[in-house]
Amino acid sequence: MKKVHVVRKGEESIEGYEKVEISPEGINMAAISPNECSLILASDIVDAVPTHDVPNALGLFASKLRIGGSLVTGGFDINLISRAIVRGDLDTQSASEMVCSQSSCLDMDTVKNILKSLQLKIKSTTYEGFRYEIEATR
Repeated sequence: MKKVHVVRKGEESIEGYEKVEISPEGINMAAISPNECSLILASDIVDAVPTHDVPNALGLFASKLRIGGSLVTGGFDINLISRAIVRGDLDTQSASEMVCSQSSCLDMDTVKNILKSLQLKIKSTTYEGFRYEIEATR
């Protein structure tokens, strides 16, 4: 049962997990067989993938999960950022820096719907600040 930690290129991974890097070239999970992983930890990774590629990336992760395996993923929630700007809780410069430093910025409901379309079950969701995290199981 393999545990995988998906990180941005150059970032450290958790000891005891196999490291998979996301880079502008994509995600290389060729060394991992389908249905091999008990856990894929891909926190904050949705933001590292261009918006149009998010369904493919999540589909790749889902294909590597064993039955009963878990995927943990998340990123910035564009809806929370937008509301904070409108309420005056977040200045536009800070919001711009958050959003522009990422490859995408989707809301949690969109990502949940993608995960559900991949036949994953949503186990839990959490928010911390402007970020969300979703745990889904196969």
